[in-house]
Amino acid sequence: MAKIKIRIKQPWISYCGSLIPQDYSETEKRGYIVWDINSPTSFTATDKNLPQLKPFITLPYQGTIEKTLKGIEKYPKGSRFRIKSDVSLTNVDINQINTELKEQREASEVVWKIDAKINSNVVKTKSITLLKQDLYDINSHIKLLKEFFEETKLEKHEWEQIEQLAKKYVSIITTNKGTNSSNPKWTIKKLEFDNMFGYGKENIINFDKLSNITGIFGHNTIGKSSILGTIMYCLYDKTDRGAIKNQNIVNVNKDYCSAKTTIEVDGKYYTIERRTDKKFSNKKGITSTSSLVFKEVDENGKDVLNLSDTMKNEVEPEIRAKIGFAEDFLLTSFASQGEINQFIKEGATKRKSVVNKFLGLNIFEQIYDLAEEDANELKIQMKSLTDKNWDVSVVQNEQSIKDFKNEIIQLEEKLAINRSELQNIQIQLSSISGGGKIITQVDVNTQTKIVDDIILKLQDRKNNLEKLKTETDMLSAKIDKINDIKIKFPLEQLKLKLLEQQKLEKSLNNLKHQHDKELELLKNQEKSVKKLTIVPCGDEYPSCMFIKDSHIDKSKMSNQKLLVENTLIEIQNIEKITRELLKDKIQEKVDKYNELDNKVIILQ
Repeated sequence: MAKIKIRIKQPWISYCGSLIPQDYSETEKRGYIVWDINSPTSFTATDKNLPQLKPFITLPYQGTIEKTLKGIEKYPKGSRFRIKSDVSLTNVDINQINTELKEQREASEVVWKIDAKINSNVVKTKSITLLKQDLYDINSHIKLLKEFFEETKLEKHEWEQIEQLAKKYVSIITTNKGTNSSNPKWTIKKLEFDNMFGYGKENIINFDKLSNITGIFGHNTIGKSSILGTIMYCLYDKTDRGAIKNQNIVNVNKDYCSAKTTIEVDGKYYTIERRTDKKFSNKKGITSTSSLVFKEVDENGKDVLNLSDTMKNEVEPEIRAKIGFAEDFLLTSFASQGEINQFIKEGATKRKSVVNKFLGLNIFEQIYDLAEEDANELKIQMKSLTDKNWDVSVVQNEQSIKDFKNEIIQLEEKLAINRSELQNIQIQLSSISGGGKIITQVDVNTQTKIVDDIILKLQDRKNNLEKLKTETDMLSAKIDKINDIKIKFPLEQLKLKLLEQQKLEKSLNNLKHQHDKELELLKNQEKSVKKLTIVPCGDEYPSCMFIKDSHIDKSKMSNQKLLVENTLIEIQNIEKITRELLKDKIQEKVDKYNELDNKVIILQ
């Protein structure tokens, strides 16, 4: 009970507030005061407490379940409990506390207030702790491979080959996908917008103090969906309401709209700013033009680099590289009213694709594809080898090695004898008088070393010459073999088939686009005709201004259905033809031919 001073002199008065507690922020004690006043200077005040049947109780988490629930017997049955914790709790602990409160005190409500900061890079349970790893880092793959082959005894050279292949595949994937292939973490920090949908100017939402899941709640038609639509427009130049033109997102009473979003991507800050201006003309009616500015800023919002000037036509792809695509955002991070289960409604294949892409797991499929491609190439090379008894070859080669070793021993013995004879001759020559310098053993050794070095260099030159000759013969054989394959290769026929395939694929894409467009028109006609079942006048007044368009759509709907069906049949026919062509793997064969052609150029 708070005492409020209303005059300088006594007495004081008290206001008890509501006799019924409203939420967890209020104290548990409730009651009233009885005043017995005899005169301005003679009075008494007595507190009267009221029993609370379902009080709001806040229990701080004490580190264990037992300590947290200690002493709950003093609270009446049916109480409302809020558990407040500064640390993260497991689902097991939360469920156990909920069960204990409901069984022991018949709690009418149990809510939680957990203020702990969540580290998205750590997954922790009672028994294990998992750390998030960068799957585009080769060290992560080496670690996973070693864990997988922990019980398999592999030689050192085998591990070296495995690591070399892993480095090769990861390098190819990261090079092809660019620097942002590791799915960077990004968050929205701030949203500013003018004249979007039903809003006016100078609207600002600061997301910086919001963490985890953010919800927007309010009465119908208050503008919740407009905020979500504004986010989609600013980030992706789209809305969550289907295919609508940008001019239709501008406030009907305004000439333009704009939105500016500040985002953080892997510790760097960026702003995405879009603006749409409406234009009016007698010929075209209402049209619109849109602009985009993408900047890197510091944490205070000051400009660092205008990426729109440096990247020009590559701005939209760069934004996609930073924050992903709109479809992934709608399925994983963004849910408008009534669509929170959209991801669950998708098929298993689609859900797997989205989760793999969202978590970066699709790199394993890419590595598998690259390894399979190398394996197929090895199989082709193995098929080209002639049948050979390898066991016999091994025995023959081992015997050849023994023979060569014996020959080397014999040659070394002869060499030692020749060197000894040479040394004796040199000593004899040095003793002949001729007025020259006396040759010592040191001089002989020095000269012997020079001769030996010359002999070694000469032998190296001979070995290199033989090696080069062998390599030249092998290269010539390879070139001849490749040329034979090229002569027999039906390149022109395959190019014609490939051209036909590309034309069919282009035609198929155009038909699909046309089908989607006609199907959307059919849906709009069906929606329009549905009005005729609602209005009381029905078909009696076809010229009524409210249902005139619906009657027109009704007359066109049968033809539109036939058009959609025919377009779908044509798409299915072309897809069937395309699948037959794809079975021949024409593009792959042409690429193989080009690879052979490049190999010939390199070898020559």
